[in-house]
Amino acid sequence: MKPISKYQGLVLKIKDYKENSSLVTVITPEFKQNYIVRGTKKLTSKTSKWINFLNNISFTATDTDGLNTMTEAFVLNSFPNIVTDSKKLEVGFVIVEKLDLLYEQATDLNKLYEFSLKILKLLEHSNYPIQILQLFEIKIMYLLGIAPNLNSCMKCNATYWKKPTADGLCQPYETLTNCKPQNITQKGCTECEKGNYLYEYECHKCNEHCTECTTSTICSSCKEEYVLTTQNECIHYLKIQNCVSATNSKCKQCADGFELNEKQNGCSEKLKYGILVGI
Repeated sequence: MKPISKYQGLVLKIKDYKENSSLVTVITPEFKQNYIVRGTKKLTSKTSKWINFLNNISFTATDTDGLNTMTEAFVLNSFPNIVTDSKKLEVGFVIVEKLDLLYEQATDLNKLYEFSLKILKLLEHSNYPIQILQLFEIKIMYLLGIAPNLNSCMKCNATYWKKPTADGLCQPYETLTNCKPQNITQKGCTECEKGNYLYEYECHKCNEHCTECTTSTICSSCKEEYVLTTQNECIHYLKIQNCVSATNSKCKQCADGFELNEKQNGCSEKLKYGILVGI
């Protein structure tokens, strides 16, 4: 005697099978399976009522190594508004195609099954079938383990920008402060105003004594009365021993008896030359 099992399922597809039978595709909380339902073409058939499109059924079936046979079924729920409304029916077909194709790839079949029933109930009573389909398509990606990233934009609208090297949302151009107006792009800033340096498409203020810099700690030119050191720092000329004035980021003049070094960022004692006269 063939073993008989009992399940709950959702009818996805119905095809003719031989003379008086149908081949039905059903999803359950555990699997997707094809079943033979016999006698569906007969005028007095009771089995044809079991297998209407999108019927949610409780059924018994014989389990064999070949095609299994549905022996009895009871309709738990049906969706008449979906099957009689052309727009809803079109959405229903799309949902069924996706379930048929992707069902066995889901990480949690029970969750996907329950979610599918909830979506169909929403579609049954909703006036917005396209929005229900969009909700289904987003949710099923999570259940397939390929969730979309809804916290990051792929492309920004005009007058908005986003770093190409990072996830995130698009921001208005106004957030790109201290950027030259002609250098604002949808990737961010490409050139900053003087007194700022560019880092990851944004402008940042230089050190308070710098007029130009490449990072927050590396200056390339200094404010008046400040001298650029070999460490690329800007320090006031009075802090440089024997420097008495500065201009253009360099020490301009040294105290008496001292002279500018080669880089003009400090003062060195002058060499004293004399003539030794023999007697």
